[in-house]
Amino acid sequence: MKKLLLIIAFVCIVVFAYCKCTSNNVKVADDRVQTAYKYCKNNGYNSDYCFFVDFSQDTQTKRFMVYDFNKKKVVFSCYCAHGNDGSSGSLQTDENSFSNEVGSHKSSLGKYKVGKRRYINSIDGTMDVSMYQYPCYETHGLDKTNSNAHKRGILIHPMPGMDSNWFFIPPWVSLGCFSVGLDAFDKLSEYIESSSKPMLLWAYYK
Repeated sequence: MKKLLLIIAFVCIVVFAYCKCTSNNVKVADDRVQTAYKYCKNNGYNSDYCFFVDFSQDTQTKRFMVYDFNKKKVVFSCYCAHGNDGSSGSLQTDENSFSNEVGSHKSSLGKYKVGKRRYINSIDGTMDVSMYQYPCYETHGLDKTNSNAHKRGILIHPMPGMDSNWFFIPPWVSLGCFSVGLDAFDKLSEYIESSSKPMLLWAYYK
């Protein structure tokens, strides 16, 4: 009997943790939405959709969001990796730390212009990954906090395995890029490719 109760308790914990990790209750504050909409209208960006990344949420939350200005709600969300802690070769992440410095490997806050689509040539100039033909989108930082984004090679790109996330998987780590799942990248591409105007991405920390 005791063994059965332990098994039931374990299953309940796993189910609870799974639901917590896969639920999408991340919202975008109204004032931030209004600011983003005005920026898009005034600067020639797509004013139907905008990308938001809430870095105050952990990597096991679907914190990369597509916001529909017309429907006034998030219409798609997915997991997004976080830059590492700045140590060479590190697979650890400090989700409270950000940097605009070249070579920092950290995430940067601010507004980004989503740039052209291409294939990833290398990882931070140290590893040739062109053979895998992974697509990506370049980004251009629009604020002082991310002005080196293009120079740093900050991309929106797919990372295998990120479309599903379990509570016992360590936080996803990138070299500062907005790394998302393969299926998620395809979905984001639909919004980007169907737009006649550039897309705005706003990464923030509450």
